[in-house]
Amino acid sequence: AADGDRGSAGRLLRNPPSSLSRDVDGRRSQLEAALSAIHGREYLQALRSREMRPGDGAHRGGEKRLRDALDAALDELPATSSGSAPVKPLPMKALELDPESDDDEFGLVGDAAPYRGMWRDALLVVDGSLNAAAWLADQLDGDHRAGQHHLYAVHWEGGRHHARYDGAGGFCFLNDVAVAARFLHARGKRRVLVADFDAHHGDGTEFAFLGTPGVFTLSMHVHQQGIYPGTGAPAASPDRGFLNVALPPGATDADAEPLWRAAVDAAVSAFQPDVIVAVCGCDAAAGDPLGHLSLSVGALARMFGVLVECGVPMLCLGAGGYVDATSARCFALFTKRLLGTYDCASDATRAAPEASPNVFAVPDTCSSFAAFAPTFSLLQTPRGSEFRDEAYAMHLRELNNEALQRLRDSDGASSGVDEENDEDTSESERESSSGAIDAQCSA
Repeated sequence: AADGDRGSAGRLLRNPPSSLSRDVDGRRSQLEAALSAIHGREYLQALRSREMRPGDGAHRGGEKRLRDALDAALDELPATSSGSAPVKPLPMKALELDPESDDDEFGLVGDAAPYRGMWRDALLVVDGSLNAAAWLADQLDGDHRAGQHHLYAVHWEGGRHHARYDGAGGFCFLNDVAVAARFLHARGKRRVLVADFDAHHGDGTEFAFLGTPGVFTLSMHVHQQGIYPGTGAPAASPDRGFLNVALPPGATDADAEPLWRAAVDAAVSAFQPDVIVAVCGCDAAAGDPLGHLSLSVGALARMFGVLVECGVPMLCLGAGGYVDATSARCFALFTKRLLGTYDCASDATRAAPEASPNVFAVPDTCSSFAAFAPTFSLLQTPRGSEFRDEAYAMHLRELNNEALQRLRDSDGASSGVDEENDEDTSESERESSSGAIDAQCSA
C-alpha cells in the first residue's frame, strides 16, 4: 500500500513485483543466502531434511534430495505478479512425524513439533516477507522519493519472531522477521527499527541482532514467570540495540496504550530509523487462549496507528493470534489504517460496538459471518480480565520507566550505522551469547 498524499486514500497492490528473482534457481539461491545469515547451517539442514528420514516414508538422500525438496517447495511459491492464485495449505490430517532423537536439540518439540509440509510452510512465510521487503526496498531505491513517508509493504502471514539461530519455538521454524529486517538494512545501510507488539517477547528477532549496528528491536509483551518464552524483562541497551517493556497478565487498554506510545517515541527518538518492521500480534486481544492480556481490538489498532504516525516507510507483518475472528478484525483495521479509511484516534472507534452498530459492521455476505457474533463488528469490547497482581504490575511499571529513561538518556550514537565497520554479529559471537536473552529475566 502506498499513499503519496496525506489527504487521499492509499493504493492497495496485490503481490506487486519485486527485484527478487522469479527463476527457481535464482530464487533458491537468494532464499538460501538470506536464511543462512539468520540461522545456523546444521539447524537448516535438520529442518529441511526432517521429513525425509527413515520411518517417515523417505531417506536421507544427501544434497541432491535436499535440493529436490527445496525445488518442490519453490515451485509452489506464489508468482510476484498481480492476480496470482494463493497457495493452498496442506490438509491438516496425518501430518505428524514420529519423534526423533535430535528433535529436542533443534527445538522441534511441543508447539514446534515437526510435521509433513513443515519446510514448505516455513519457506513460504519467509519468501512472502522477503518479497515484501524487496518491494519496499525497490521503492526506496527508485524514483519514488515523493511520499515515502506513506510507503508500506504488507505480509500479514509473516511474523515468526520466536525462531532462533539454532532452533524452533513458539510455532516458529524460520525467523522471517529477522530475514526481512536484515535485507532492508543491507540494502542501502538503512537503519531498521523492529517494533513488536505481539503478546509474547520477540526473543528470536532480538537475539538475531544483538550488537548489530543499524538494527534496533523494540518489544512490548506480557511478562511473568511461566509465560512463554520466559524472556524479555523490562530493559534497554542502546549499545546492544534493544528495548523491552512488559505488561502484567490481565493488562488492559489503559496499561498498554500509553506504554506503547512512550516506548515507540523513545526508540524512534534515540534511533532515528529509516524504515520500520512492524510485528503485529493479535494475541494480546481479550479472549485469546495464549495471550494472557485483555486488550480491545480498537486498542491494538490504535497501537498500530502509533507506528503509522511515525511517518517512516514500514514493512507490516503479522504474528500470534489464536482466535480467527479476532485476527481478521485486527488485520482488517490495520489495513484500513494504512489506506487512510480508518481514523483510529476518533471517539467513534473508542465507543462500545453496541453503541454504534453501523460502524465497521461485518457484511452478512462474509463467508465467516457467524464467527463475528454477537456484535458482527470489527470492533469488540473485552469481557473481563484475568486475575491481576497489582504489586507485580507496579514492579513492572517501575522497571519499564527505568528502561525508557535509560534509552532517553542515550545519545543514540551507539545504535547508529558504522559505515566503515558494519559487520553482522558473527556465528561464534551469536553462539557464545546464546544465554544473553535468557539471563534478562533470571531475577
